[in-house]
Amino acid sequence: QVARLVLLKALVSNQNWADEMNGRGSDSISLFKQILEDPDTSRYIGVNRYQDNLWVNQESLESYLDWLEVIARLQNSGDGGDRIERGLEAIAHIQQSAVEAGFQVEAIISELDEFNSLDKTELGDKDGDER
Repeated sequence: QVARLVLLKALVSNQNWADEMNGRGSDSISLFKQILEDPDTSRYIGVNRYQDNLWVNQESLESYLDWLEVIARLQNSGDGGDRIERGLEAIAHIQQSAVEAGFQVEAIISELDEFNSLDKTELGDKDGDER
């Protein structure tokens, strides 16, 4: 029951997370850092230090991201479709990066950074093709 209360508190305090999406490329890193910086959210996802590395609990992070997705889809019933779509993309990037990084925080950030670099390169190529 304590975990449910912490989850509820984290979701309420971050209910407008999609409003803070600031554009393609950095959304996933921004969202992940926002998750880590919020005390209730970091508690829920089980941020912990083991052998000088920060880790997150796999099931808890996946659960929290699933709930963020639910919130985004509910908000999508109103306005802001592009913003919500970017938020859903950011969630997917975090999920994929977390799996690839073995749920180690610094490795997740590195994966997200690498993904964003690739994304920017692809965007640059697309821009070049259109001209």
